[in-house]
Amino acid sequence: EKIIQCTLDYKIEEKALPVLYSYDIFDTVFTRKTLSPEGIFFYVREKMEQEPGMAFPRTLVKRYPEIRKSCEANARFRRVRKMENEWDRREIYFEEIFDNMRQVYGLNETQCARLKEWELEAELDNVLPIEERIVEIKNHLVKGEDVVFISDMYLPKEQIRKMLCKADASLEKVPLFVSSELGVQKTTGKLYLEVYNSFDFYKYKEWIHTGDNVFADQTQPRKLGIRTRNVPAYKFNAYEEALVETLDSYDGYLIAGNLARFRYAHTNKKEIFARNYVSFYFIPYISWVLRDAVKRGYRHLYFVARDGHHLKKIADILIGGGTRFRQAICTHRVRHGEYRPMSKRWMRNSFPPMGILWKSAQ
Repeated sequence: EKIIQCTLDYKIEEKALPVLYSYDIFDTVFTRKTLSPEGIFFYVREKMEQEPGMAFPRTLVKRYPEIRKSCEANARFRRVRKMENEWDRREIYFEEIFDNMRQVYGLNETQCARLKEWELEAELDNVLPIEERIVEIKNHLVKGEDVVFISDMYLPKEQIRKMLCKADASLEKVPLFVSSELGVQKTTGKLYLEVYNSFDFYKYKEWIHTGDNVFADQTQPRKLGIRTRNVPAYKFNAYEEALVETLDSYDGYLIAGNLARFRYAHTNKKEIFARNYVSFYFIPYISWVLRDAVKRGYRHLYFVARDGHHLKKIADILIGGGTRFRQAICTHRVRHGEYRPMSKRWMRNSFPPMGILWKSAQ
């Protein structure tokens, strides 16, 4: 009777359980300045070109971005071939990529070490925090809520930790689960299970995961009952793709990445068109005009309004100092020669100097 009475008297305590917040890292917490990881390989190629003493094979230098991707794909293929069951290691180590490259191109240990060093250097330098997500994560931490990072990535865990710290120092102590260390990936769902198994006691009423990859960050965690939040994946449009292909350089990726981020951050189509398209024709053109004027020994340049107004503003920013350039305000009829030609004296007396161009400026 006592047991029955205790059972009847027992009341379930209503206790609010916490929420676990997990975040993908790349293109969620921070992005690369180059936007695409391939831009990093162009950085390495430039370093190879700057150090001819390292004696890298000519073909490797010329085609490095393409070869680097191929070596990673080969390393992944070999890793999958070695798997005997689904719980065997699937993710590659960073070193495996360069082991494959060494075997194919006959590289020595010093050359491989330099390639790895340059790539890690570029990855760290390219970190660009996504402020909206950083603020969100810091708010969770301030409230004492639990946050973890989950990433499918071949880079070493310590490298990713450095990149997180560069994005924001407050992220240094947040638990980090990386496929390169644990061997399993989000794409199979097993990396999420590693997070779950890391807790001595799973005390959460809900698990919310945020990421940009539709399959790895949405489809797979939902199968495990994890609630998901999608963030937009930054991608190049056709114009930006054409830009990186045409320039074929690290700078090309930096420029295209800048254009893409501006496009995603702004909704005004006129602003996007003016900044991302018009400026890329006007600025190089005026830069050439100024260099050509110096080369020809011109002492005065005139920018005829209205069309010349914005071109002169560009010139003001690009240069300062010796050949004067002025802004002439006149009608289209004057410019098309319907009135008498303007003498040099009349031009100098009519329009005050608007800028200076030093002959030494190249």
